[in-house]
Amino acid sequence: MNIAVVGGHAALWIWLWRKQNERRFMFRNEKSDQEIISSPQANSHLDTVATLSTCLPDFKLCPILPSPLKQTPCSYIDDPLQLAAAATRLAAFTRLALDIEHHSTHTYYGQSCLIQLSDGYEDYIIDAIALRSVIVSTLGPLFTNPNILKVVHGGGSDVIWLLRDFGIRLINIFDTEKCCQVLSYPPQHRSLKFLLYKFVGVQVDKTLQMADWRQRPLSTELMDYARSDVHWLLYIADCLGKELCVGDDKKKNQSQIEDSETLLGRAVYRSQSLSLVEYSPPLPRVVSSAAAAGIMKNYIATLRSSSEMMATEQTSTANGITTGSLDPYNDNQIKEITELSVRVHALCVWRDTEARKIDEGVTCVLPDDVVLTVAEQHYANKIKGIDDLRSLFEEKYNFKTKYSNACMFPEVAVENAALIIKEMDAAGAGERPWAHPDVLAAMKPATSLETAAKRRHEDPEAFKERLGERFGVKKQVYENCRMLSKSGEMLCFTDKKRLLWYIRKGLAEEVDPGKEPLTVRLTFDHKDDDQRAGAHEFYSSKRSNTCVACGSGKHYLRYRVVPVCYRRALPERFKSHRSHDVLLLCVGCHEVAQRASEQMKREISSEYGVPLFPRLAVGTGALAVNGSSSACDEEKEEKGTSSDAGLTTNTTTVPTPESMHPFSVRKAAIALERLDTSTLPTTRREELEFIISTYVRAVEPWLDDVPSTAPFNQDDLWAGLLSGMSKPTRRKAIRRWIAQGHEDKLPLALLQELQMSGTEGCNSSIDIRDGMGHSWHGQQVVKAALEQGGDDALSKLCARFRQAFIEALNPKYLPAGWKVDHTAPRTFGEHSIYNDDGDADKVIVNGNSH
Repeated sequence: MNIAVVGGHAALWIWLWRKQNERRFMFRNEKSDQEIISSPQANSHLDTVATLSTCLPDFKLCPILPSPLKQTPCSYIDDPLQLAAAATRLAAFTRLALDIEHHSTHTYYGQSCLIQLSDGYEDYIIDAIALRSVIVSTLGPLFTNPNILKVVHGGGSDVIWLLRDFGIRLINIFDTEKCCQVLSYPPQHRSLKFLLYKFVGVQVDKTLQMADWRQRPLSTELMDYARSDVHWLLYIADCLGKELCVGDDKKKNQSQIEDSETLLGRAVYRSQSLSLVEYSPPLPRVVSSAAAAGIMKNYIATLRSSSEMMATEQTSTANGITTGSLDPYNDNQIKEITELSVRVHALCVWRDTEARKIDEGVTCVLPDDVVLTVAEQHYANKIKGIDDLRSLFEEKYNFKTKYSNACMFPEVAVENAALIIKEMDAAGAGERPWAHPDVLAAMKPATSLETAAKRRHEDPEAFKERLGERFGVKKQVYENCRMLSKSGEMLCFTDKKRLLWYIRKGLAEEVDPGKEPLTVRLTFDHKDDDQRAGAHEFYSSKRSNTCVACGSGKHYLRYRVVPVCYRRALPERFKSHRSHDVLLLCVGCHEVAQRASEQMKREISSEYGVPLFPRLAVGTGALAVNGSSSACDEEKEEKGTSSDAGLTTNTTTVPTPESMHPFSVRKAAIALERLDTSTLPTTRREELEFIISTYVRAVEPWLDDVPSTAPFNQDDLWAGLLSGMSKPTRRKAIRRWIAQGHEDKLPLALLQELQMSGTEGCNSSIDIRDGMGHSWHGQQVVKAALEQGGDDALSKLCARFRQAFIEALNPKYLPAGWKVDHTAPRTFGEHSIYNDDGDADKVIVNGNSH
């Protein structure tokens, strides 16, 4: 890749980039006797890295799968002359795949054991232990060459290891893991193991990553594993690069964007930033404290888990949610945890000191579970002397079976038993005080949200299973009962309840009584709009109660391909009795589809200039609607405006109630209620009062008689505090005010509303749902689309969401006849409920009027 700067402002961009990242080049000067090599100065490469961050690499838009491992030559290099020859050959390529195999179990600082490279035609396995003295002079120029793109996966560690062991700063990086982040891959789908399976179809045993890579000679199994990390990496980079470019092409077709704002540009910037990573030797104090905190957090988590299990058995549950307390700690437990913490920390300090001295992994000197057991036994006064401790080490922890033969435990611990006892006694006597914020935070009671987030992180599949059980459809959605036309032609599959209604009304008669599923024949001639529009195949196809994407039938949810905020605003002819865009998805697929839908929403928001939530102006201001401002303007205003009610002050149009968002009105009312009006600027107070009174006097029936020019009063404030609430929530708020002693202050109309039932309580000229979620955005987009292109524009809008759904999930089990470009505008016959004569008995049969 040539270093060609994209755009005409490279010099300014590089200056800003340097200012933004200069702190990242402040290397630490702490050195210890065990430090292998100090970090080199990065300033010599700063301009190069900044320039590379503006360059977009070229990818093969038609990637070619490399030959299998056995058919590709591989060179194992442990000789300086071989390494020099390989470096010369590799310097002729414009991009290379790179990976490092590292060992940290039996060495304190860690050690780079292998360096794997591939040019796409040959793989190279370099013995970094045998060639340690010549790697800097031989591979250094290759790794720092800005004209050679180094493709890595999760390269942050590789960069650090090269700096630590060889003083080489890797220049010009493209990280496939960063690509996955930019493409919004789920965290579990960003590993190299998943990418190999997705793009190559190869399954790799990643447990070998923890093998002892110092052993020589390497087994065939380890050689193949090392090669697999780089052999297909260039091909994977091409595949991901193609996905990035496809996403960018869609955006560029919709609006003009700079290269730095593209998906590929963001991936390049994140990748090149890895060159700024630096290495500092671990400080003993920091390492010991972190190790002790980790042990104690696991101990506390075990306590909490066991307490939750007991609470689950002893308390009742409602809808699958435990109603008992999740806080397992009393005063005695807190004291015990505190006493254990100082002992564990003292042991970790000794362990770290000893591990540095003999260059061994800390867990091989004293494993974590042994640290905790020794601390517990000492706190319980079961270790009275050296013999007790040695007996614990030698008898309870038989290293020949429980631990690896290469492990230094328990020899080092047995030899230093006297010192360990001394440290434990000092900690118990309060001479080794220690506290860690993570441990203190772990002792606090977990909220329900924190508990849910923890469970989701620990076991994503089990979390999805619980979600499916709680929110999934409880019964079969499709009963697949059949409806036939008067002539016996198949019309549609539908549910039994609907067909029984037809029979009761005398509009249909049962065919084959007693046979399941129920089949009926209409007694009148139906309209054939769907047949003529080509939509008949979809409605006359049998449906399966499974996820349309993956075929799972365990738990599924209804998913609306065209989001509700748009569908609700569509004309009736586009949506009434239409099930084309309502499909079944499992929890996992539903999550993926929802992310794609939200991304499409943001694109439409930018294209139409309609934000997802309206912005309410103040003063003589108004709500910016109907595309009056761009998404960019919206973002600037949101960042540059301070407001206690979420308001802006940049327009001069008088607002109308229809243009106001109920939630914004409520925010203004809350601001007036909570702020001290005596200290609030007069102009600001008048602005908030104007917004509240203008809205509530237009939508609240009991304020209809109040002139718009009347002064703001307490009734306006009460009404403003209820803006955007549903009927049950309004009544709940009124009851709370009464309980707080405000009954004498409340308007009589609100007290009467509390006593009403049914639908009389909150009649306003604006549908309360218009204030929920993105409903306002959907209304404005549908309105703008109708004005710009009529029904064709609405059809294209719906088709965009269907296409996004297809690209996100690649569904394999869609119903027959389901189409991205589905269009079947409605016309209503004599039996339609939308007919002008208002006949209550009119019905619609699966999209056809009768």
